[in-house]
Amino acid sequence: MAPRSLDQIAPSDVASIKTSSNFRINNFDGIRLFAATQVMVFHCLSHFEIPVPFYLQPLSWFSGVPIFFVISGFLISASFERRKNLKNYFTNRALRIFPGLWLCLFSTLIVFIIFKIHVPLFSGSVWLFTQIFGAVYTPSFLSQFGMGSYNGSLWTIPLELQFYVTIPFLYTLFITNKRNTLALTLVFFVFFCATIAINGFLPDMGGSKERFAVKLLRYTFVPKYFLFLFYQNNSNYYFYNSFLVNSSYRTINLHFAITTTSN
Repeated sequence: MAPRSLDQIAPSDVASIKTSSNFRINNFDGIRLFAATQVMVFHCLSHFEIPVPFYLQPLSWFSGVPIFFVISGFLISASFERRKNLKNYFTNRALRIFPGLWLCLFSTLIVFIIFKIHVPLFSGSVWLFTQIFGAVYTPSFLSQFGMGSYNGSLWTIPLELQFYVTIPFLYTLFITNKRNTLALTLVFFVFFCATIAINGFLPDMGGSKERFAVKLLRYTFVPKYFLFLFYQNNSNYYFYNSFLVNSSYRTINLHFAITTTSN
């Protein structure tokens, strides 16, 4: 059966589908497992300075982090569409992020105590306060800790929080009243071009000689937002199984092409 456009489904039926348990039956868990495995394997190889075996090289074509950003576009949008109100949406998003973040931060402090890591009073207090609210960064006094970051995987938290905030504006401007497909496509194209420009003109981003202004840009949603917007440019068709796998991996290939040709 050919996929149906959302315009061909009654609003009440769409709402029923999106709030039903069937909405949660999809391939996201499999994609998440693949992405997490890719990140874990390549981080371990990199940190231990182990050459990538030839049989694992194909995994490098599918970077796990962009996969997670694509998935975020689907799941965060779905959460917003199922909300009772705006307060309910932000409450659910906060519960999704902050308890785990605080547990991670508490565990980090325990490690600091065990290994007697010196934390300056002022800069340490500023760092701790910002971490509590999700403004994750590694201060200079921790630059020699571990692999150079107290928990490098947390760098995506600020981006996710920015994604959460942009969704209500995105729906208000382009989606809630009447889906403006052309406008959404243009927004996607603008951020896609921004990613190409950033990778082309700021080759030091993420490197050891990264400038402070470039680092701030890296911690904004701009360089990765086209991945997040992918859902909005493909949600005219409401089928969540094989389509999710195929479309997500097409986007990952697109991201790989950008980062490869720009470096």
